Amino acid sequence: MIQLFHPDQYQARCEHLFELYKHQIQMKLPDVQIEHIGASAINHAISKGDLDIYVAVSQNDFEFALGQLKQLGFHEKLHTHRAHDLCMLDCDLNDDVAIQLVVRDSEWQCFLKFRDCLNNSKELVEEYNQIKLKYSQTDMEQYRKQKALFIQYVLNLTY
Repeated sequence: MIQLFHPDQYQARCEHLFELYKHQIQMKLPDVQIEHIGASAINHAISKGDLDIYVAVSQNDFEFALGQLKQLGFHEKLHTHRAHDLCMLDCDLNDDVAIQLVVRDSEWQCFLKFRDCLNNSKELVEEYNQIKLKYSQTDMEQYRKQKALFIQYVLNLTY
């Protein structure tokens, strides 16, 4: 079973962590776009309580940015999608923080589109919460699969 938290239980902590990490990232990479994404950036969304950070850079700066983020204590996630314009990283510390390093203006702007779409629709947030609650009783693979299907559904609404 996957433990989920009500927004009152985790969002303030995640917002605080986001500001701390944003500052650290800006010190290393001053010209990047840094956004709070994931459930902790969505009003009224339940969550596992983790923080996701979107960092967008130019294609030319991608490998340099990856090296700088590693110096901040992040490592590449294993067994996850990796592309020339996307690298997912986890924090070496025990903060439950992940970074999605993306190339600016790539298809990975979908992270922002999903966040914004849900923040503009209480109905979609409620539907997302219900899916999370239902599949929190299963294994992580099924939980992630059902979330991914919903995310794709929402993104299809926006195009």
